[in-house]
Amino acid sequence: MLDEVVQDSLRGTLAALESEFLGAQREFLRGLTFERLERSILYLKASITPPSPAALRRVRKRLAELLGRDLGDIEIVIRARLKRPRPRADVEPLVDESNEMLWRLLQRLAKGVDAMFNPVFVYGGQGVGKSFLIQAFLERFRGPSSVWRALDYHQTFVRHYRSRCAMKWRTSLLRNKVFVVEEVHRLASKPKTQQELASLIDELRARSVQIVFSARHHPRNIRALGHALQSRFLGGFTVELPPPPPESRRRFLQRLGVNPHARPELARNVLAAAQSYGDVMDRLDDLDAGAALPHRRRTEAGSKETVVAILDRVGRHFGIEVDDLLSPDKSRRVTLPRQIAVWLARKSGVSGAEMARRLGWQSASTATYAVHRVDRRMEADADVRRAVRACM
Repeated sequence: MLDEVVQDSLRGTLAALESEFLGAQREFLRGLTFERLERSILYLKASITPPSPAALRRVRKRLAELLGRDLGDIEIVIRARLKRPRPRADVEPLVDESNEMLWRLLQRLAKGVDAMFNPVFVYGGQGVGKSFLIQAFLERFRGPSSVWRALDYHQTFVRHYRSRCAMKWRTSLLRNKVFVVEEVHRLASKPKTQQELASLIDELRARSVQIVFSARHHPRNIRALGHALQSRFLGGFTVELPPPPPESRRRFLQRLGVNPHARPELARNVLAAAQSYGDVMDRLDDLDAGAALPHRRRTEAGSKETVVAILDRVGRHFGIEVDDLLSPDKSRRVTLPRQIAVWLARKSGVSGAEMARRLGWQSASTATYAVHRVDRRMEADADVRRAVRACM
């Protein structure tokens, strides 16, 4: 009798979740079936191979959230055969003399070699490619991973600590094979979170989990960083990532769709002022958007009305609140709709800087990246194309 109740709840939950996932992830969701229920663990069987370990984790997390409303605290176990994802073309790193040593190390770590370098601590200025290399490393790593922005990690820890389930959360992190925290300099002046992370590092290393950190500064130069956490950051391999050379910045500009031969003046203006990949994206947003969208200059009130209308259309299509699109939430349920909203806003003439300001992003380069991301998804996924058209 209980199994029938669980299966009915599962069918309703799977149907409700279909609107949150697109393409291969939706097909994977549709292929899930009930296997058995043991105590508070629900076992599901997948008839379709998940597109990636990350997709599997996202589906499992959302199922646990929604089923938990009907069935209480429940753990989801999905029996699926994982395939090793092939490196995507859009995350192939630009290797040069500035990052060759680090990239070779990350490649070896992805193959399970040089495990003695743990943790790996990468530091360098904004926009030099730290996240780009780490993403490429994760694409090549076999096994489950846990990837965090430092402030997201802090907020999640505080939430679990206050609800007295921090140990349960830590246990879930220990099940991964790689653990990544970016922008760890933002943990300065957060002593409780620093203490938790230092303790977690010890447990992860004891279980041979590969750890990777990134920051803008050397651990010794991060203010208000406790000695315990600093010593653990320095206990592995610490490497600085300098700004990329001019040729790499030129190749990166080409990846963004700007042919220096076809648009020499634009390329020259962008590269003359750019010292990093982030600078290239910011400068391109300022120059190229103005050239491509000559009527984008609007009054503040007109721009605000356009943005609100776009967010409202996108929210209604995906069934989420506008406040969710404006929130720091980086879940799969919100990320793609938010990127589509940015894409629509840019096409309607709203500047990347304006969208970044409204969404709380640090720079216009993030909005530029969102536009390129949606363009790539539209080329590869018919569901995304239909979603964008429906929001226009």
